[in-house]
Amino acid sequence: MYAFSPNRLIQIDTRINMNKNLALVTSLLVCLNSFTQVLINGGLEGPESSITPPNGWEAVPHTDPNCESVYQFGATPDVTTATGPVASNGINGNPHGGLSFVSGLYLGSPVEITHHEGIKQTVSGFTPNEEYRISFWQTVIKQQSTDCLDTTGSWGFYLDDNLVAVVPMSHSLLPPASLNHVWDYREVFFTATAADHVLKFLPADDDTNQLDQQGDMGAALRMGIDDVELILAASAGLDESASNTLKISPSPTNGEFQLSVKDGMIIQRVTITNYLGTVIDYRELNNTTAKLDLTGNAAGIYLVVVTYEGGKTITSRIQKL
Repeated sequence: MYAFSPNRLIQIDTRINMNKNLALVTSLLVCLNSFTQVLINGGLEGPESSITPPNGWEAVPHTDPNCESVYQFGATPDVTTATGPVASNGINGNPHGGLSFVSGLYLGSPVEITHHEGIKQTVSGFTPNEEYRISFWQTVIKQQSTDCLDTTGSWGFYLDDNLVAVVPMSHSLLPPASLNHVWDYREVFFTATAADHVLKFLPADDDTNQLDQQGDMGAALRMGIDDVELILAASAGLDESASNTLKISPSPTNGEFQLSVKDGMIIQRVTITNYLGTVIDYRELNNTTAKLDLTGNAAGIYLVVVTYEGGKTITSRIQKL
């Protein structure tokens, strides 16, 4: 980057000063970059594969303390596209964005979990004691006609070896090999404790039954994840369309509040979580308004995830006084 006349001397002096300034700016940029966390390939783009994770990511191995699989072959997440890697078996689907996403299986019995397929990435440049937001999109993927057909599931997010949150569940009644999956937005907030952290995602279920067709007609779970984003919490804005679509009143609230939707949109589901991702309230609805209540919950900021007719999801926030 990486016998003189008076005029010549001035030119040389000017160049020296310019080079010094350039070196100073370059060193500042290097320092800034060294303290900026960067997530590689958050779009989870890669060629179809049942053994090789997308670029920048690793499979969570079966020896990892958070992986429940007892076998090496049961810790191999799939880079999934509309055509594979095994569309005939239902291991395919439409990505939320780009050409691919990752799907992971959660299968086994209370005695032995054979598959628990997740992804991880080591990220550097965190500022200790700063709060960060990691967001992503998830959907339920089915596999085979009677094999892995659990209709509800989610992802657990781990910071190093510590579970930060199991995000609110997603629901799907679509058949295997569908290309019409509806993706749900999820986010988790965490505080960095070191400059480097391992970020991990593993499928999570809302029940203890992960048996396949041989055990219980398809209670095993396959989950999809796509478009992972990591930013400082201080710079995390609301869904850009939330303020134009959704009204929350009163906000802040002492407990009770009401959601109302503009343009006649129909609310299908409302999920309220705290910043750790713990579900505080969940409602199945079919209306343009909803009355909710945070009475009895601690003061703080809560996330309100509203899913509309057609699968569109908007996330907003409300403060409980």
